[in-house]
Amino acid sequence: MLEKILTPETTLPVRAFELAREGRCITIKDLRSRLALEGFTQIDAHFDGQSFKKQLSALMREANANTVT
Repeated sequence: MLEKILTPETTLPVRAFELAREGRCITIKDLRSRLALEGFTQIDAHFDGQSFKKQLSALMREANANTVT
């Protein structure tokens, strides 16, 4: 899988959805950790909303269900 090239315009929500679709993160905690490693800040503020977390969780479940082992 090709790594996503981050640009200065890549926002935290956009990157969170990209990571969720990739299938490498299994939980919201994994996703938050990955965002922090990539240098994103104010992660807590973005993850306060239940809708945001629900959407990401659904994408991660779908991506991981489609992952061939």
